[in-house]
Amino acid sequence: MALKQLYQELQILPQMDDLKLNGSRVLIVIKPDGKVPPDELNKFFKFQLEKNTIIKEYIEMNRYKEILNIFLFFVIFFAPILMLAIFLAGAKWAMPHLIPTITLIGWLLLAIDIVIFLPLSIFKKLRFFTGISILLSSYIFWLIEWLYSFIFVYYFWGMWAVILGLCFIGIGCLPMALLITALNGNWQSFIYLITIPILGVFSRVIGCKIAASYDRQ
Repeated sequence: MALKQLYQELQILPQMDDLKLNGSRVLIVIKPDGKVPPDELNKFFKFQLEKNTIIKEYIEMNRYKEILNIFLFFVIFFAPILMLAIFLAGAKWAMPHLIPTITLIGWLLLAIDIVIFLPLSIFKKLRFFTGISILLSSYIFWLIEWLYSFIFVYYFWGMWAVILGLCFIGIGCLPMALLITALNGNWQSFIYLITIPILGVFSRVIGCKIAASYDRQ
C-alpha cells in the first residue's frame, strides 16, 4: 500500500512544537543524531496522546538490524570454537557422532520454519517476529552447511585439505565435500549439501519479505 494512502500529511524536518497530531495521520522525516530513536523524536513522542499518527518505521528497521548483527556475531564467534572442538575430538569421532546430529538439526529447523513461523505469518502483527525468525534460520542453515562440509573434508582428506578450503573465504570446503560424497557414492549427503544452502537463501529472502510486510496497527 502506498504511503499516501496511509498518511494524509508529510512533514520534512519540522519544528516539533508546531506539529499537530490530533487530525490527519502524519509522516514525519527528521534528522538523525546517531541514537535510535533520536532524542528529539523520543522526547516529543513520549508526551503525545495521538501516538498512532507518528510513523517510526526506522525504529523497527534498526531493531531488525541490531538483532541480525548480534546473531551474526554469535555465529561467527562460535564457528571457530566448534572447529577447534572438532579438531581436538578428531575426525573419527566427529563423523559418526556429529554428522547425524547436524543433519537432524537442519531438518528440524526447516520443519519449524514451515510448520510454525510460516503459518503465524498470516497475522500481520506477528510478521516482524516470524520474518526475523525465518531470516535468522538462514544463518543457522549456513553454519550447518559449513560444519557438515568441514567434517567431511577433515575425515576423508585431512587437516591440510581443511586449511586449503578455509583459505577460499571459508567456503572452499563445500565443493571439496561435494566431490568427496560423489566419489564415495554417498548421494544422501550429496543432496543434503546442495539442499541446505538453497534453504539458507530461500529463508533469507522469505524472512526479509515477511518482516517488511509487518503491520503493527
